[in-house]
Amino acid sequence: MNKFLQRGTVSPLAIAALMMLLTLLGLAFLYSIRYGHFPLQDVWSRWGKSATIITHELKKASGVQTDVRQMEQVGSAVQADAGMRQAATVDSGIRRCSIHGKMVYSDIDCVDSNPSTRAVKLYDNKGFEAPKIPVPVKVGNDDPDVDLRMKMIDKMVK
Repeated sequence: MNKFLQRGTVSPLAIAALMMLLTLLGLAFLYSIRYGHFPLQDVWSRWGKSATIITHELKKASGVQTDVRQMEQVGSAVQADAGMRQAATVDSGIRRCSIHGKMVYSDIDCVDSNPSTRAVKLYDNKGFEAPKIPVPVKVGNDDPDVDLRMKMIDKMVK
């Protein structure tokens, strides 16, 4: 059996991978145009701070020496976390502010130095509830005058 290799052609898998990468870049571009930033940047910065703190604590517990530059990073990460507010609860409420012209409801991003920051009270609800059964309506009236009229009308018709 003779197999002929095609030369000068591109693999369909390579084209599929290239198109997926191009689509991903296009979606990232459109997202950055609409929202102005990538959400993964915030996640990476938070994970980086917590990873630095955890690494430092593990090294300190195990007795491994750390250099001065790592100590400064840990100190700045701890200071940044110390200035953040605690998570919102129903009792404490949440804050509303304007950041870059957009209204934001956040307990972390809305700081006291922002003049548009307002406290918003939270209400605890029961979530989705089944509809209540309506009260049955009586068909007949209990008014004696109406009953008398209906009897008179029935007599006239017969």
